Amino acid sequence: MKDVSLTVRKRTDSGNWQAIIRQKQGNTWKQVESKGGFNKKILAQNWGNSKLKYWQSKTITEYDKYTIGKLKELYLQFKKNEIKETTLLTKISCLNSSKIIDDWYPCDLTKEKALELSNKISNAGMIELSTFYNFLIKELDMELKNPIKSTVKKQEEKRALITEEFLELRSFFTREDHLLALDICYYHGLRGGELAGLTSFGDITDKYININKQWSGKIKQFDTPKSSNGYRKVPTRTSVYKEYLEYLSNMKTIPIDGRLFPFNNFHACLNYAMSKNLKNTPYKEIRLHHLRHSFITNLIQQGLDIQTVAYVAGDKVDTILKNYSHINKNTDKILRKAISEI
Repeated sequence: MKDVSLTVRKRTDSGNWQAIIRQKQGNTWKQVESKGGFNKKILAQNWGNSKLKYWQSKTITEYDKYTIGKLKELYLQFKKNEIKETTLLTKISCLNSSKIIDDWYPCDLTKEKALELSNKISNAGMIELSTFYNFLIKELDMELKNPIKSTVKKQEEKRALITEEFLELRSFFTREDHLLALDICYYHGLRGGELAGLTSFGDITDKYININKQWSGKIKQFDTPKSSNGYRKVPTRTSVYKEYLEYLSNMKTIPIDGRLFPFNNFHACLNYAMSKNLKNTPYKEIRLHHLRHSFITNLIQQGLDIQTVAYVAGDKVDTILKNYSHINKNTDKILRKAISEI
């Protein structure tokens, strides 16, 4: 690479000589290597010349000229055909949290700057940024080190809410569609796509919520459930059914397809509203999937057998055991009661 320079200077503090290698990255020159402590200029010059050859031999790729924002677009395009739409939306949301560095070049983000950034954005945002850097290194062969690794906090166990906590969380919302959606997810354990796919055509009755489809924002139409286990009937909570009827009567117009939440990516919009409304509350990390986790955990702690829990959740038994039975504030009380009755 031609855009490399060598500077040899005498330090005023020590009187020794120092060699500095700089590389042009984007529109600026960055120091990439240096060494001091030489008692003669020629020694610093010789060391610098040997390093200069190394850095001149390195080839700059087209990607080195791209900003982080441009490379994020490439990353998402690469991932688009590999992952589900909901996962892609989550990645986009997490990457958007670090927009403040989109005009930087990847080499601009040092460990020190990454640590500063970690105090401004969520841990989920930092984790996704780390995954993004791994993509640059492994898939685009960029000469980088991942500056994020040491700043990512260990992920805590997914949180399950008890009813008192959910009601407090719910108090931070006022929109009728948001309130109904939150109640459906917490009390019935629907996934985001299943929630968005609910219609007024008999999907919610006084006895059951019938789950036989989901909404895909990617193809902008109804799609089959996530798996064959996704087809199910979940008993309707009486209060939620009354809330649904009132919501239905207040809808100004019902779309031709009957969707209760007629937005293309309603679950993504609701997750965004949760991040905004809960920002300065004890529930700032809670999203829609936490409500599903809460629903399943609460059923397990009430003593419902795993087979039945798996059915109403639309999952396999081993998936329930592995991913969804979490600790909540009632765990200690339930455990003490069970031990006392042995």
